[in-house]
Amino acid sequence: MRTKQILMITLAVLGLTATAGTAFAWFGHKGGHQSQIKSFINWRVSQVLDDIDATAAQRTRIETIKARMFALGADHAKSRPQVHAAFMAQWQTDAPDAKEVHRLVDERMDEMRALAHQATDAALEVHGTLTAKQRVEIANMIAERFAH
Repeated sequence: MRTKQILMITLAVLGLTATAGTAFAWFGHKGGHQSQIKSFINWRVSQVLDDIDATAAQRTRIETIKARMFALGADHAKSRPQVHAAFMAQWQTDAPDAKEVHRLVDERMDEMRALAHQATDAALEVHGTLTAKQRVEIANMIAERFAH
């Protein structure tokens, strides 16, 4: 397999896993959204695993990775109300402290960056769980999805 194909497959799997984990964290800030996002991700991952004829062992491993990402996303979402409150407190003053506002932004971005790195690591774990044929199948699914 050519280096470019391997890179595309790796990026596709990374994108799939990172998107799922980040979507859960980003949109999972309210109870209703959280359960809807989780249900959608569960359904979509199950569908993809069916489409690539994943083995029972692969399913178990990927379900473990997915559960870990759900937990990380939920942990990340828990701090959202405090972050919003801190921003609102600054907004409601006559003279917001620019240093504090930038610190809050930097802190949140650092948290998002850490979550994205954890999602990337999870994607790499998924990549290592799949066969070369399955990775190509997923890469093709992703390429099809983004071609529109």
